[in-house]
Amino acid sequence: MVRVIVFSDFDGTISLQDTGTILIDHCMGKENRRKLDFCVIDGSLKGAEVLKIMWENVNLTYAEAMDMLKDIKMDEDFSTFVQFCQRHSVPVTVLSAGLDTLVKQFLKKELGSNIDAISVIANGLKLTDRRWEIVFHDDSQYGHDKGKSIRKAKATYGRHEPVTNFISPATVLKPESDLTTLPLPLVIFVGDGVSDISAAREADILFAKRGLDLEDWCLKEGVTYTAFDRFSEVLDVVRAVVHNVENNLKL
Repeated sequence: MVRVIVFSDFDGTISLQDTGTILIDHCMGKENRRKLDFCVIDGSLKGAEVLKIMWENVNLTYAEAMDMLKDIKMDEDFSTFVQFCQRHSVPVTVLSAGLDTLVKQFLKKELGSNIDAISVIANGLKLTDRRWEIVFHDDSQYGHDKGKSIRKAKATYGRHEPVTNFISPATVLKPESDLTTLPLPLVIFVGDGVSDISAAREADILFAKRGLDLEDWCLKEGVTYTAFDRFSEVLDVVRAVVHNVENNLKL
């Protein structure tokens, strides 16, 4: 039985820079890209509409794009995190509003053969010469509704109960806590931006990258979350959750 499932954003969460933003800013300019971002915030355009416009402005060969992204760094603790989850039968799924081709390539470089230990759900890419076209994962206003992907996964694992009111790490780390009294599997989400909000609503335990848009949303909405800078901080809590559940199920 799966007792804990983990979902994570990719760009800016696992990777330290946003792959799509680098390419889009190069081709259409940061100022123009930010104007489109604000259109999503003010509701004048849907997220999927904005992503379509942004990627249509990318005019690069794939080789040129890879050269621009050659210095992208990954969180150095992510590989260790995946190894821990693999040892304890904790499914890890990367949810991205970016392009699956890019996401998988960088994850493969970072994880090597351990890439098979995780799942990736992202938007597709249709590349013709220098023309980039995003192929959306679903027909939602986001292009990829990460919350919907989590709900589908929860149903697969037999979790039909609603979110458990956002569990704080302080609760997890208490010796007397028994997380097995909560609906299982527990859902953990790790993210950083606006595209992660629908996923954040589906999490029992939420991590938001410190100082970025998802944390701002949590503060504004009064949502319980844990700020983090590195995946080692996420691993500390996930390890405690897993050990709590495993130990209490043995009692």
